[in-house]
Amino acid sequence: MDMFSQEEEVSMPELEEPIRLESLTYEEIVKDFIFEETQYMRDLNMIIKVFRAPFVKHFPTSKDLDVIFSNILDIYEFTANLLSSVEEQVELAAENAKPEVGICFQDMAEAEEFSVYEKYVDDMLAPHGKERLNILLKRDDLSKTLEVEGHGFKDAMKFVLPKLLLGPIYHCLHYFEVIKALMTASSSEEDEDCFKQADGLLMALKTMLERKFSGNMPKKKPWETSLRLHGRTGRQAIVQKMTELQKSIDGWEGKDIWQSCSEFILDGVLNKFSTRSKTTERYVFLFDGLIVLCKQNIRRSSVTGVQPEFRLKEKFQIRKMEVVDREDSDDCKHGFELQARDSPSHCVLLMAKTAEEKSNWMAALISLQTRSMLERRLDSILREEDLMQPLQLPPPQIYRFGEKDSESNIVMEDKEKRHNPTESPLIKGGTLLKLIERLTYHMYAEPKFVRTFLTTYRSFCSPHELLDLLVERFNIPESHINQTESKDNEDVKIQSRNDMLKRFRKEYVKPVQFRVVNVLRHWVDHHYYDFERDISLIHKLKEFLGNVKGKAMKKMAESIIKVIHRRFESMSTERELTLQKQPPPVEWHITKKREEFHLMTLHPIEIARQITLLEFDLYRAVQPSELVGCAWMKQTKHKNAPNLLKMISFTNNQKV
Repeated sequence: MDMFSQEEEVSMPELEEPIRLESLTYEEIVKDFIFEETQYMRDLNMIIKVFRAPFVKHFPTSKDLDVIFSNILDIYEFTANLLSSVEEQVELAAENAKPEVGICFQDMAEAEEFSVYEKYVDDMLAPHGKERLNILLKRDDLSKTLEVEGHGFKDAMKFVLPKLLLGPIYHCLHYFEVIKALMTASSSEEDEDCFKQADGLLMALKTMLERKFSGNMPKKKPWETSLRLHGRTGRQAIVQKMTELQKSIDGWEGKDIWQSCSEFILDGVLNKFSTRSKTTERYVFLFDGLIVLCKQNIRRSSVTGVQPEFRLKEKFQIRKMEVVDREDSDDCKHGFELQARDSPSHCVLLMAKTAEEKSNWMAALISLQTRSMLERRLDSILREEDLMQPLQLPPPQIYRFGEKDSESNIVMEDKEKRHNPTESPLIKGGTLLKLIERLTYHMYAEPKFVRTFLTTYRSFCSPHELLDLLVERFNIPESHINQTESKDNEDVKIQSRNDMLKRFRKEYVKPVQFRVVNVLRHWVDHHYYDFERDISLIHKLKEFLGNVKGKAMKKMAESIIKVIHRRFESMSTERELTLQKQPPPVEWHITKKREEFHLMTLHPIEIARQITLLEFDLYRAVQPSELVGCAWMKQTKHKNAPNLLKMISFTNNQKV
């Protein structure tokens, strides 16, 4: 660590300036919410997979898991479902249209999904969990396991974990803020009504939380509920705060604080214990890179002017110090030591006034020293899980879309030729099955490819064939999951199969089926002429949509059926023209008498006007697909390019 950062300046991270939800647009709030939920999912994974896992290993059937961690697994499942629902609504939104996510919150509230937080809050605010945690940490078998996990992991379990477990409570309160902000920013009455319904349904939960905290929820600091230090404070605000703090400290030497630190963590009064059993009061500032011990100036003014508020006594670099917990004794209560890593004999003993204050300081210090280790540990666990239980796709023998990519079935643009390497690969060509697979890919959405495909597919595929393939793509088999071989006992096999099936449905079946229905929606919205030309295609589509299951998917299917009905009714309704301004009067050449009217009595300008109007009617009826692949010159031209042929015929008749 010294080799990498002994003298160089630490560059400040580019963070966003402090913002309030009320100042954001609807789209920005939704985008911010998705980002926060994704980060929150990682925080929950940290609790479950890093901190909870050792207890599962030692006490698999013990009630201690529920006492310490409550229903954290249910919280994770709820968060995953809410995030997935919001992301689906964003993907579902038409191009350049606002996503309407109110239905996501309303559905979760109506199903009483938010109620998972009621039990969690009750359990976390009760003292039993923390008391039981401290008792179990004294067991030798658990202590040995924690020591193997990594240096400082046991201290992190004792001091950092209780703070992290409060994170879901704060996050639950954040949901109320998001709902209120989205309700205010929404421009759709239907969407706003969804938020109002959700807000009303969640009033009982909100009241319960306010009662628990007597109407005053304690303010949190980023390090208390997450290992991610950086909140919404921007670079300029951080530098300004650190500069002001440094100006208040007399005798500062060396680099400025902001040059070696990127975050202010905590400050307060601690007592420094000396070898003569004496204590001296110190005002301590903790940053992510430094801990600064100061003496408060009692006399703030003199003949020379106003004096700084503090006088520097000592400062230590966090990376060069080791934090050691001290048991209470007659001479030292609520104490902890800062030991130099290269010289353990050189240490500073600090004491807090109360056990709670000590817990706060220890949590902050241990979090700073172990967060990189804990993050690496989580990444390692997630990688191991992917290797141990990979996502199993159906084999091509039972599901034609399960065939692996190869040079013979799909052609992608080379990575080196991409303008943006982070974008999904550009598809240059492929077999029809592979194109349908990528059209509804399980890993990411391809809105540009969907638009391109639906415009051009008629040059190599009929509408009936496309619909049949989309229905086939939707009906995903699951039998291959049950055929997995294992040497484990039957109970372990069943649990393993259940876990794999759950992951398969979540990461493959659900996104593929959602994108199939989304492609159908786009097809009906932008290329309805395919259905106008063939009534049997409409019947086939409506039959499929009527059998779609699942609450969210069924709503999408019903909305497509409504569009079809609306389109069908509009076909029998005469179209009304709305003019922006009054049309010019008819130009007559010879006479205005109707009984003497013939074509030559009109002025040439009027004839040109009428021909233009007729040709424009023909022109705007031409669909983009009629211009693809010279459709007007092929044998199927009367079926695939009827409007373009009418326009060509009209133009040719004028020439004749």
